[in-house]
Amino acid sequence: MCLTYVIGVLDGFRDLDRPPVTPPETSAGEVRSVVARYLADNPGKRTLQGREVIRAAIITEWPKLQPAKPKPKPKPKPRKKRR
Repeated sequence: MCLTYVIGVLDGFRDLDRPPVTPPETSAGEVRSVVARYLADNPGKRTLQGREVIRAAIITEWPKLQPAKPKPKPKPKPRKKRR
């Protein structure tokens, strides 16, 4: 797996509202190793796009560091028709 690609994807994640989080001291090489291990453990995921695999590997490796999912907004009540 190309280290430069992993670095590029990690940089691209910065623009997301909720980017996947790695520990501050983690190097790109360590993330590459995490992704390689993730693919070895989950061969069915090899058909996903590279950025999706990297994101899934990070979330799987460090689940407690990930930001909480936002709560869904309640559905508005339907308006009553006036006559």
